[in-house]
Amino acid sequence: MDHGRQGYHDIGGEAGGPIDRATKPAPRWAQVVDALRDRIKVVSLHEQRRKIEEMGADLYARLGYYEIRTLAVARLLVEKGLLTEGELNARIAAIRARATQREDR
Repeated sequence: MDHGRQGYHDIGGEAGGPIDRATKPAPRWAQVVDALRDRIKVVSLHEQRRKIEEMGADLYARLGYYEIRTLAVARLLVEKGLLTEGELNARIAAIRARATQREDR
């Protein structure tokens, strides 16, 4: 293992522009995901970090903080056989459809 290189998820020391130091609460959906991860005791924080590290720089750069964490948990649930890709995709489609309906009102 090469400890001399930083992963794409470890941006410490890079010129990333000004840091927004305003405290922002996690969105409700993100709080629910974290609570479920902690409660179901099937996915550990260390496993979640591993999935984040496996995500790839392009995807990591496109997503927000809570989206990254949520995707990592979802991928772990699939990896562990608790969900299938099909079930996960169907649920995401249903959530998107509800969100679109709300926007159209």
